[in-house]
Amino acid sequence: NQIISPGQCLIRKSAIPQEWIDNVMTNNGSDDLFLWILVFEKNCRFAVNPECLYTHKYTGENLSASGTKMAQSSLTFAKSLKQIPYVPEKHIRLFERSRQLDIDLAKSAGPKRIALAVKNADIIMHRLRWKIKCM
Repeated sequence: NQIISPGQCLIRKSAIPQEWIDNVMTNNGSDDLFLWILVFEKNCRFAVNPECLYTHKYTGENLSASGTKMAQSSLTFAKSLKQIPYVPEKHIRLFERSRQLDIDLAKSAGPKRIALAVKNADIIMHRLRWKIKCM
């Protein structure tokens, strides 16, 4: 889970999309990601403070340490995203494919893993570009 937790941010209560409040997650883990997707899709304004004011504590039990559990959690709220008119269907489909790919890759090895990467080359290439950009 490569996102900054909204718990590490100061967010005005009035800026939290109602859709996030209305769609309580049943599979914990990706509630932060769900909030960020809504914030970005809604074009909410925000500012970034470059100072490190908080450090998230890793306990070894954090769900974000498991890519598979996070992907499964993300797929549960994808259903809610489909009900939100300002989230483009194209974005939701790509999001679902990306999360399903994470689950499938975790379950596969060897030739099957390579076949999955080839089948989803667009997602793999996007991730590689992102990682290179962040280096």
